[in-house]
Amino acid sequence: MFSQQDEQISLFYFDHMMINPGFAGNKNAVCANAIVRNQWLGFGANGEAAVSTQLFSVNAPVNLFGMKHGLGLTIKNDKLALLSNTALNLAYAYNTNVSQGNLGIGFDIGFQNRKVDPTGFTTSEVDNILPSQAVSDMIFDLGIGAFYKTDNLFLGISGKHLNFGEANYSTDIDFREKIVPQFYITGGYTYQLSNPLFEVQPAVFIKSGGAKSQVTYSTRVLYNKKLWGGVSYNHKVAIIAMFGMELPSGLTFAIAYDVPLAKIGTYGTPEIMIGYCFNLSVAKTTPSYKSVRFL
Repeated sequence: MFSQQDEQISLFYFDHMMINPGFAGNKNAVCANAIVRNQWLGFGANGEAAVSTQLFSVNAPVNLFGMKHGLGLTIKNDKLALLSNTALNLAYAYNTNVSQGNLGIGFDIGFQNRKVDPTGFTTSEVDNILPSQAVSDMIFDLGIGAFYKTDNLFLGISGKHLNFGEANYSTDIDFREKIVPQFYITGGYTYQLSNPLFEVQPAVFIKSGGAKSQVTYSTRVLYNKKLWGGVSYNHKVAIIAMFGMELPSGLTFAIAYDVPLAKIGTYGTPEIMIGYCFNLSVAKTTPSYKSVRFL
């Protein structure tokens, strides 16, 4: 059986920080994003989602010694049945101008608190593989990445969990979980249509854990850079409808809904994102004065 250890995200346009530390500081502003995803809603116990995921990230540019840097923080909570994972990572990226865009090369370090809790799960037979009570372990985490962006193009490549961590759940049985490195490639390009208010942005998202890879193709149509809609195809997994807008307050809101193609049935997956960017720089003002001699 092949499966994934990292969370599945449909709104990857807004989730670069979670998968690529090279994205830190890419925008000349402090940016924060929060994503909530309930995968296969209704499939779990009591009509709940089979997988529940909450993500938060913030990153900011920093100028030191005449060079551009980026700092970032990501927090993740992911729960699948009796398995759960809470992770926190700090990211650093060095940013430099390359051709007509910005290239960020960075790394992140942090920890994962992985937990197995069989409480509430019953089987007709005794399972000697699972522990009889909740167990957890905290492990070190390491990732690297590079992200390049121009006005019309973005490209990213990254690797997460590169230290091959292992969760050792100390119980009366030898129960361990190996953390497999995950690799990501993202890319997209924005085409200006004949009507200057409309743009089309095709994109691709590739992720692989070595044994299994997954590709998502996506296309968005943007209106006046404030309103957009689109569709994605997660190969043999789901068709995804997306919609988003930037509100007058500066908040960005997006929603996606996965329609499954596999035998999971009619259990869809809603996903919501809220983001906000702001600039900390203070505009310089030229002092002025009035004089009775110069009116």
